[in-house]
Amino acid sequence: MLYLLIGLTVSSAVLSVGPLVAFGFLVIPVLTARVLAANMRQFFVFSSLIGGATALVGFCIAYRFDFPVGPTDVALSGVVYAAVFTTKRVFVLFASRNHAGREPVAANGLSHH
Repeated sequence: MLYLLIGLTVSSAVLSVGPLVAFGFLVIPVLTARVLAANMRQFFVFSSLIGGATALVGFCIAYRFDFPVGPTDVALSGVVYAAVFTTKRVFVLFASRNHAGREPVAANGLSHH
């Protein structure tokens, strides 16, 4: 039953909004949420919020500059994913370099000397 519902949803989405928008909104917000989420609840909430926010902001941008809505939404989703991914990588790299020169600290906050 789950596969039937997924198949009907994807096929009707592709027919109604086109393959670019349908697969863009099925994949990109989920990839973005994967970078941010620590558990499945956060994963679900983040992907829903990211998809909704990029759709709303993308529609506003498309309306303001007279762009096509679908490609604008998907492009904005891609930009958001790239920004989140890059920011996360920079913070991880900075944190690993910042902690590399420090000596280990015990649970009580004192060093091992």
